[in-house]
Amino acid sequence: MAHSKSSPMHRRHLSDEVLSVVRDGKRDQRMLSRCRTDAAFLMRALILYGIIGLIASGNKSHADAPFRVLEAMAAPELDARFQRTEGWIGADGNYSVEVTHDRRLWFHSDTWIGRISDSQRVDARLINNSVGVERISKTADGSCGKVLNNPEEASTIQFFWNDRKTVPQAIFQPEDGHGWFWPFGGIALEGRVHLFLWKMEKKDGDGAFGFQPVTVCHGEILNPLDVPTEWRVRQKAIPFCGVSQGTTVLLGSSVMAYQSDVMVYGVRERTYENRLQREMIVARVPQLTIRDFSSWRFRSKDGWSHDIADAVALVDSVATEFSVTSIPSSSTMKGGFLLVTNDQFLSPRIVARKSDTPWGPWSDAVTLFSCPEAKEDKNVFC
Repeated sequence: MAHSKSSPMHRRHLSDEVLSVVRDGKRDQRMLSRCRTDAAFLMRALILYGIIGLIASGNKSHADAPFRVLEAMAAPELDARFQRTEGWIGADGNYSVEVTHDRRLWFHSDTWIGRISDSQRVDARLINNSVGVERISKTADGSCGKVLNNPEEASTIQFFWNDRKTVPQAIFQPEDGHGWFWPFGGIALEGRVHLFLWKMEKKDGDGAFGFQPVTVCHGEILNPLDVPTEWRVRQKAIPFCGVSQGTTVLLGSSVMAYQSDVMVYGVRERTYENRLQREMIVARVPQLTIRDFSSWRFRSKDGWSHDIADAVALVDSVATEFSVTSIPSSSTMKGGFLLVTNDQFLSPRIVARKSDTPWGPWSDAVTLFSCPEAKEDKNVFC
């Protein structure tokens, strides 16, 4: 077992947003989970508290009502929980899955293992994925409460990677030995974690972008309460994913339980007039048959179809990593669903859209925040 040493204190950046809907002069706040990545591995991890208001808009439907951002700020106390100087020292591609009431798993993509000295990485090695295990607590109303503190450690998050060889290795590795995995969205069902693993391979040229997707595997962690280095993971390629005739389909960008189903969001990419076009699509699958791909249905223009070729674009511009979150109804707010994503490819703008259903129609995009790091350093991608 390998893990980083604890130190005081989440693709791209992690964030928790507070949605504050203002209606009739009252404000109702909800904590929403969100994950992003920083391709420059700056685990400064901006935590946004995006306070948003819905404004009435004549006869438009609730889903079409625009947002108004009242406030957005960093939360350094949360950011600090991911600051380490030895062992696990930074990562991107962060997703989280709550497996029990007091245990949350963090799934990281490219990860630096080494140490920090004088603000520089020393003896650092880059691996393709790692896992964090966090102890959490909740208040009586079910919202996140204070973190459970381990008296022996200053942080409640432990990070894990494989060290079975002489150098650090990734937790998740393709069974065929080709390429590598970047973990994306996941969900806990019946004591197991279902995780979407994007399989990548190197390609010639393109510098920092010298990689390409091959397919997506469904990873089923059979024993998620054990130490990550002892996990048993079943891998199964998803037949709908991959590259065909100039179109790339990747699923697992966001995963959400809905009624007795699981909503699996993804992207469809193609180049049109020398410009990359990335659309959001969604699959709906019964929770009990998530590994049976014949039970998957895709949102189509006529409802739902088992043929992914019928999948319609729900949003015509999203990042590969985004979140769709359920917003509960209350006395001051109608429930719905919130999509949070980067505006366009490598855009520093973080935007939100709202819908009454998990599949839309979605409102126009409204800016929540613009990452200042992108202006400070051209090598930073938000």
